Amino acid sequence: MGTKMNNKILLLIGLSYSSITTFFLPYVLYYGGYVAFVPIRTSLGVAEGFALPMIIGQIARWFPLYERAAFTAFIFGGRDLGVILLKMYMGLVNAGMVKWPSMWFFAGTVGLMVSAAWGISGAHDPGKCYYINEAEKIYITEHCVYEYRIAKKHIKWGLLLTNVPFYALLILHVGYYFGFRLMLYEIPTYLYRVYGLELTEVGIVASVPHITALIFCVPVGFVADLMIRKRLMGLEFTRKLFSSIGMFGCAFCIVSYAFASDQSLTIFMNSLATSLTVFVNIGLYLNHVDIAPNFACLVMGFSSVVATITGIILPELTLLLISDVSSAKGWEAMLFMTAGIYTVTNVFFLVYGSSDVQNFNLSGSSVEGRRLPKMPVKHEAIFHLRDTKVQ
Repeated sequence: MGTKMNNKILLLIGLSYSSITTFFLPYVLYYGGYVAFVPIRTSLGVAEGFALPMIIGQIARWFPLYERAAFTAFIFGGRDLGVILLKMYMGLVNAGMVKWPSMWFFAGTVGLMVSAAWGISGAHDPGKCYYINEAEKIYITEHCVYEYRIAKKHIKWGLLLTNVPFYALLILHVGYYFGFRLMLYEIPTYLYRVYGLELTEVGIVASVPHITALIFCVPVGFVADLMIRKRLMGLEFTRKLFSSIGMFGCAFCIVSYAFASDQSLTIFMNSLATSLTVFVNIGLYLNHVDIAPNFACLVMGFSSVVATITGIILPELTLLLISDVSSAKGWEAMLFMTAGIYTVTNVFFLVYGSSDVQNFNLSGSSVEGRRLPKMPVKHEAIFHLRDTKVQ
């Protein structure tokens, strides 16, 4: 859908439906019970599935290579801001200061505000944006690999499904998402059960890592862009370097939970691990745009679906692998396995991943049909030959 339809509209539909549904979920549960709640909650998950692929598609259309990392980091900083607001509000719920249904009202209201802002100011591509001038539109469209002139693009499924860098990216996404879900949902439980933190304290402590990630997101993205712009590193090396810093760093932090002597060290390492996900955002998410700018949303959709499966099996694995929820020793198997997944999936990406535009990205029948970006003079060296060739 994202390759053939207006991404602004699709994202707006997903955001609006998710926000409205979230707002009314307490009423659905109260009046309709479990029978009504389950299908509505399932539809909410489907609507949320629009978000990530459409965002990546918009990044491919709007941000030139040498500015892409900083803007992408800023965009995904919004996710951390949302987590901060929700976890802090959950602390108020746990403290009994507000009723639990108000959490859904709060999330739904914020979502509707974001939807309204996106509906007013968002645009599918620079050509459809009403508040930027022609010079800006030309600048953006001439400095992106995305093929704006081809209205309907047709994916070459055979080339996509046999493409090794695509599977390397997919596996990296699975590993990252598994660990991210653990830090987002299970580590607060770890802090509550092992260290006996009050529920109100858990809400605050769980917000701190996302605050640090929000602070560091744009500087990290700026450094990534600077490395490419100044020819300090090639595109592929930069993506793999940032992915490795994030994935290997998170693996080290997660293992350290099992050996931490007190809760302060665990909280610090958890904050560090969450902050390191900023590096993974640049190495992982932008690689979708690197290898297939025309079909970035489709590639992201594929990898997101497979990665989301880990969110389904994680609770069951937690029950199987955690022998004693009240001791750090009982969590060791789960923590070590997660660190291993982080490590193995990133090593696979290092070996088989690529930042070259792949052959399934082409809308034409030949390499000559692909439109390459026209770079400003001061940035003309950004695209090295090995970073723009088609495999």
